[in-house]
Amino acid sequence: MDSAAAEPPRETGTWLIVAMVAGAVALLTLLGSSGFVFVISAFLSALFLLYLIRHVAFGVSAGLWGRATLDSPADLSFRPPLSVIVACKNEELVVDTLVDRLLDLEYPADRLQVVIVDDNSDDRTGEILDARAAEEPRLRILHRPPGSTGGKSGALNDAWDLCTGEILVIFDADHEPDPDTLLRIARHFEDDQTGAVMGRCVIKNRDDSLISRLVWLEYLSGYLCDEFGRQAVYGLPAYGGANCAVRVSALNYVGGYNEHSVTEDTDLTLRLLLAGYRIRFDPTALDYEEAVPTLAQYRKQRYRWSFGHHQCWRDYGRAVTRANTLSPLEKVETLMFLWLYHVPVASFMSLMLIPLLLLGLGASLGSWVLVLFPLFLLGPFLQIGSSLLMTKDASPKHVWLMFLLIPVVIAYVFTCSRSWYNGVRSKPYTWVKTARKGP
Repeated sequence: MDSAAAEPPRETGTWLIVAMVAGAVALLTLLGSSGFVFVISAFLSALFLLYLIRHVAFGVSAGLWGRATLDSPADLSFRPPLSVIVACKNEELVVDTLVDRLLDLEYPADRLQVVIVDDNSDDRTGEILDARAAEEPRLRILHRPPGSTGGKSGALNDAWDLCTGEILVIFDADHEPDPDTLLRIARHFEDDQTGAVMGRCVIKNRDDSLISRLVWLEYLSGYLCDEFGRQAVYGLPAYGGANCAVRVSALNYVGGYNEHSVTEDTDLTLRLLLAGYRIRFDPTALDYEEAVPTLAQYRKQRYRWSFGHHQCWRDYGRAVTRANTLSPLEKVETLMFLWLYHVPVASFMSLMLIPLLLLGLGASLGSWVLVLFPLFLLGPFLQIGSSLLMTKDASPKHVWLMFLLIPVVIAYVFTCSRSWYNGVRSKPYTWVKTARKGP
């Protein structure tokens, strides 16, 4: 296996935007306005068609095998020593419930350790945790001092030193795992090639607002279609940021959590794959979390995800093309995975072309439909539909709800485009904590 230790991000800088503008000007000069619009439209249409095929493949695989996977019995006898880690910052509203859920997990007490990090909270989080730890020997509390760096990644790396388990299992502070979640996650580590496992996150507050209900639909599609499909078609699901586990020896081999990354989960996914480890997805290992209830919070959260994903493309895109641990087909899928948050940027480009297309430059009026329609409707709708069927939650109101995703997707396009622009300009990201509602 090739080591892939975490390194500071390699930013591309403003020169990339300058190069793109210069290339566009050169292409416009060479082909003229009509030719320029035609070529760009054709490129965008081909890109969206490629992702549509990917959406269809994942949707069909979920439709054919998803329900059987959810219903199939599982052997839960493999029980390696586990350490559960949760990083908390100002989580007094949810931390008591969190501790209750973690201590209720069905796992042998002598093989389970729970480590909770108080990441320099200025509310009652630390006080509540200390009181709970005084009553429960399985619970260890780490208080990070003021000035500690690295965000969630730094907290996880610090907690790692206290851990005794062979496997680290990560939850977020607002999460409520099912009692058998650890048993379902642990079974996959019987295979020595498994470096990490991701369970399935489910939205628990879908009725709080229209946005939270739309996020619930997104999660259905993202976990039950995207991740299930990536595993079924390629064997390449991603490591998520919570309700997930990583083998300690694998984490040590790749250099721990990358404290320079905005999205430590995507970063670790790439480093594990490049090092030759495999990641597994278990849709039956359930964990419940809060969805953001407002559009403003949604945009902030997706901005961070997009910013981090773009960063991982810049850091690891070239390494993926050269990796000897991935087959040619696996390289293609990994690159498409890394490019997921670039597709909305391409959609922004297509929106800018619409006025030119309406003026008849380069193509007929119907061409812009070919650019936008597959991205906005066909692929995501198919995936959501398959997910609703898998969970037996399909109903007319949910079908109509899918159409309300269109304005949210448009807002998402602008958010991802802004994060890409700020990323290539090396603009620093200031992490914004997601507010919790609490029980």
